[in-house]
Order: sequence, then C-alpha cells, then structure tokens
Amino acid sequence: MRTILVATVTANGQILLTENMAKITAPAEALGVFVEKAKESKCMIMGRSTYDMIMSVPGMKEAYTGIEVVMLSENHEHNPNSKVVASPEQAIDYLENKGYESVVIAGGLHTYNSFLQKDMVTDMFLSVIPVVIGNGGILGTDGDTVINFKFAGQKLLTENIIQLHFRKINNI
Repeated sequence: MRTILVATVTANGQILLTENMAKITAPAEALGVFVEKAKESKCMIMGRSTYDMIMSVPGMKEAYTGIEVVMLSENHEHNPNSKVVASPEQAIDYLENKGYESVVIAGGLHTYNSFLQKDMVTDMFLSVIPVVIGNGGILGTDGDTVINFKFAGQKLLTENIIQLHFRKINNI
C-alpha cells in the first residue's frame, strides 16, 4: 500500500504540533494539501489530538465527508466517527482489507514517527511555511531510523509556501 505522509514544516525544519496551533495558524493552503491528498486516497490515518484539532477547524469536518478515517491510539479509545487501532500495521491491514490502495498519514508527530520507525512511508508531501518555531516536532526521532528518499517534485502553493514531494527510493 502506498502510504503518504503529509505534514506542515516550518522554515527551521520543525513539524507543527497541535499545541503550536494556539500561536500559529497553519495556512489554509497547507491544510488544503491534507484534504487534497485524503480525497485522492479516500482514506487517512491520524492520531487523536490531530483528529480533534482538524475536526474543530470550521469547514474541515465537511471537507472530509466520504473519507474513511482511521485513528491510531494506543489507548484503544472509542470514536464513533472512525476506526480506532493500536498500531500502524493494524491500520494498514484494516484499510487493505477494505480495498484501499493508498492512505494519507495526516499526523500528529507520534503517528508520523510510528510509521517512519516501521519503514512504512512511501511518499512525503511537506508544505514548508515561512515561520520559525522553537518547540515543534522532529520527524524520524528513533536513532535507528534511516530511510532514503528521492526528490520527486515541488509545487508553489502560494508566494510563501512551497510543497516538497519525496518518494522512498526502493518504491520508484
């Protein structure tokens, strides 16, 4: 299955965290990438905090109508609007059994790193925004994680936001 990590990254390489949202609002164009990729895949995986944050943004709940959401949660907490699983493998197995061929990994940081640690990310779309923060997250924090990606393209979302696409080398 093609697993597509979609993230908003600051100019100093930090991943925006849900707790950053009190000070920084992710640009609509960057949030639009999540919606665009999710609509292409028709499904997405995210953690509980990211789910709560995204669904609280006006208009986002409607934007994700018809998209299957799988929530990654070690606590196995119940959510009536999404399937809840405990691991990346369970999420992928569930979606493959439903016939999906690709999925968007929509965050948060723990979810991103869970997939990276298991070497389960095939593509990354990073929207780089012109902001510097000191308390963001870092992708690939497990010391043993080494995944080689190849630059696959770029797209200017606005005059200030660039989207970078990387594809895992052994999937080319």
